[in-house]
Amino acid sequence: MALLEREPSLAALADYADQARHGEGRLVLIAGEAGVGKSALLDQFAAHLASARWCWGACDGLFTPRPLGAFLDIAGQLWTRALGELLPRSRATVSFTVFGFRPLRERIRDTVLPALEPLPETVTVAEDPGRQRARGYYERGAIRIDVGPAGQPQEVGDGGFTDWTAQLLSDAKERCFISCISTERLAATVP
Repeated sequence: MALLEREPSLAALADYADQARHGEGRLVLIAGEAGVGKSALLDQFAAHLASARWCWGACDGLFTPRPLGAFLDIAGQLWTRALGELLPRSRATVSFTVFGFRPLRERIRDTVLPALEPLPETVTVAEDPGRQRARGYYERGAIRIDVGPAGQPQEVGDGGFTDWTAQLLSDAKERCFISCISTERLAATVP
């Protein structure tokens, strides 16, 4: 299906993709009323940039949306794929911890984990209910990424939900998910 009057938007997306390919990270927000063709625009752009890796997430139009649902959709797809490709001969474990927020645990189990299937053989996702580190800094939930041979894993990544955006925007519904990865530790594990 040909899109009408979308050439400027497609050209801008192509320019951003080219910049990202050359090492300049980009985050693009596409906003608009329901039904104006945001998804159709991205579908057409993805078809013309088939060599790129695409991850898709969905936002809820519910009265009470799932916490950062679209981000969780994308983050899970990206991390498990990247770990499986980077570390074909090493084991990687992505652990998640929910700090007493039952809806998040349910969301991870009923939607995020099934969306990750099939996992690369070298990647395991597991709950770590006993984690206490960074509790209070992270709220509601956290992740950890360990890589290495069985019995000798090394932590290479960590992340979780914070309430910074809730405080800055004075909106209790706003959450921010932050993560970091030690590129030095990760590089040391790549054969």
